[in-house]
Amino acid sequence: MWDDELAYEADDLECNIQAPTWMVQFSGQCKSWLDALPQHLRRTEENVRDPLFRFFEREMNLGAGLLSDIRRDLNELLSIYCGDQKQNNHSRQLIDALVKRKRVPANWLQFSVPNNLTALEWMRDFVQRMEQLKRLSLSENLRNEEVWLGGMFFPEAYITATRQLIAQTKG
Repeated sequence: MWDDELAYEADDLECNIQAPTWMVQFSGQCKSWLDALPQHLRRTEENVRDPLFRFFEREMNLGAGLLSDIRRDLNELLSIYCGDQKQNNHSRQLIDALVKRKRVPANWLQFSVPNNLTALEWMRDFVQRMEQLKRLSLSENLRNEEVWLGGMFFPEAYITATRQLIAQTKG
């Protein structure tokens, strides 16, 4: 057994088990990512004729689905770390991508990112995207909200929605 494979006890995540060093370190990363991500995004019912509403609804649906998948995957990895669950092919792929290659898992890539982006950099960006969507989901008037275009999944659709809104307003 190599030095870096030596197991030691880790109880900082409420798991009282023996685990390899890499697993202990990565479980801490999973926990911090879960803490940074919102639990869910609130969806509102508004006038479906509003192009901005339709755009934001699509963005929020995509964001909510991706957020749910990521939270499920991270919780699965923590369950494996705690010994509550065994590894499966999906979790092995997650570990390979996140731990060994430090890349974003393929099933998380729902929007374009540079090829050399690390999982940590991607997660920081994703957390900011989710914070924007959370703020927008709580908005009473989407027309008056500041929007970070780079934080949208489909920014070109926002431009189209604003054009449609202006066309509707001007008749």
